[in-house]
Amino acid sequence: MKGKDYPKYEPYQPLDLKDLVRNQVSNNPSHMAFEFYQKKEYVTKTYQEFQDDIINLGTFFYANLLKDSKIAIIGENSYEWIVSYFATVIGSNVVVPIDKDLSIQEIYNITENSGVEAIVYSDDYGDVAEELQTLSTKIRCYFNMKNMNEYREKGQGEVQQKKTFIDNEIDPDQLCTIIYTSGTTGKPKGVMLSNRNLASNVAGSCQNVLVTESSMLVLPLHHTFAFTTSILCMLNWGIRIPINSSLKKFNSDLKQFKPYCMFLVPMFVETMYKRIWEVANEKKITTKLKWVIGISNCLRRIGIDIRRLLFKQIIDQFGGNLGLIVSGGAFLEGKYIKGFEELGITVLNGYGISECSPVVAVNRNQYYSYKSVGLPLVSNEVKIGPCDQEGNGPILVKGPNVMLGYYKDEQATNNAICDGWFNTGDIGYLDSKGFLYITGREKNLIILSNGKNIYPEEIEAELMNCEWIHEVIVYGQEDRLHAAIFSELENQDAVRKFINTYNHGKPVFKQIQSITFREEEFKKTTTKKIIRNFTK
Repeated sequence: MKGKDYPKYEPYQPLDLKDLVRNQVSNNPSHMAFEFYQKKEYVTKTYQEFQDDIINLGTFFYANLLKDSKIAIIGENSYEWIVSYFATVIGSNVVVPIDKDLSIQEIYNITENSGVEAIVYSDDYGDVAEELQTLSTKIRCYFNMKNMNEYREKGQGEVQQKKTFIDNEIDPDQLCTIIYTSGTTGKPKGVMLSNRNLASNVAGSCQNVLVTESSMLVLPLHHTFAFTTSILCMLNWGIRIPINSSLKKFNSDLKQFKPYCMFLVPMFVETMYKRIWEVANEKKITTKLKWVIGISNCLRRIGIDIRRLLFKQIIDQFGGNLGLIVSGGAFLEGKYIKGFEELGITVLNGYGISECSPVVAVNRNQYYSYKSVGLPLVSNEVKIGPCDQEGNGPILVKGPNVMLGYYKDEQATNNAICDGWFNTGDIGYLDSKGFLYITGREKNLIILSNGKNIYPEEIEAELMNCEWIHEVIVYGQEDRLHAAIFSELENQDAVRKFINTYNHGKPVFKQIQSITFREEEFKKTTTKKIIRNFTK
């Protein structure tokens, strides 16, 4: 545990997304909202310009008879993507963000299931739009983002005569977006969220985590975690948002935009940390770096903190200003949080799920635990259902951030929500200070014949401490635990020795009885989570 509890931050609490933008324009119209590169040209947008672009595009949608309609968006991260989202929901239309990495059949299925009437697409996905035109009879409008200036100009011409978009009143409880979750097992489901869901989640998230400087958008915008945290929360704080359009440009954008904050998934954080040590090894300064970290830790114990000076060269690798990373989408191991902290960069674990808009809990800037996913937001309640013998139980969430339900799936909705409490499907516990801990997933639980409950994620986290294990899945077979491991051939003997050592300190029912080595990575979802129902 680091730090002591302290009062929540006091951000603006928006009523809806229109109110969120309006508040910043009222207070900071000329402040920079976004910066990005477009056709190699550096572009900035103020909060006032952002609002104007939303109004003009929204009016253009209205002129094309898109009112109370569903509009899909597909493409790489871009300013046009963001404006399209806001223009849709502020106009009381329903936005359907689409994962650009899905197959054309999966994309078609989503548009058919949701009843999409229009699609906004980036030019890189023009082939997807063309295929949809041959498959779909429901989609009547196709808007290429490369023509966005033209669309906004047409809308601007309409604004002077018709103020229907500007005057539109939002019902905060009305459906505003359908998020199709891929999940690691099962078929995608459409999560229905309202303006109130999103706005309450923004307010609650900002009460836990303060961001005062620029935060670079990295994760794909169709991901609820990315849009709520990297866009909505940052707009609510009124800060500058640099847009990273692709992973290929990640390193160059870090140096160009010099962000203070980023919201990332564990894979990013782990890769960044491992790269630090790879560079140190290449320069033959690993021992020196460890020695300096040790000296720095000693100085901090007596109140002297010069990490940003001592490790300036490392911080410069990430632009020179990086001070905060918030990790979500999956659990990040504590060793990475501690490792970055020793170098002067704070990393906070968070927890969420699309059905909760998505943030449920997150550690705080000055009060956090390496092993916890944080303190539940004040905007939602969290409780643990019936517990097992070790005190673990289903994590239940209640509050204005909980979804309206699953689209066209009343049975699934009723199965997930009971008396207002949403069952996340995750297992965990709350400690005496209110911190939430994730133990595993209900659907992954292994129950042995002796009645013992095994959460494979716990064991996997321990095994991942082995530097030669890149990926691992623990599963039950014939009443024993087995591990499928992705590791290089030359390191497999070292992995066996590591697991023998692990087994030595564990009760028999938690010991790994056999190992299967893999020569390739496990298949993953588009959000980089391992698909567990693999062929063992």
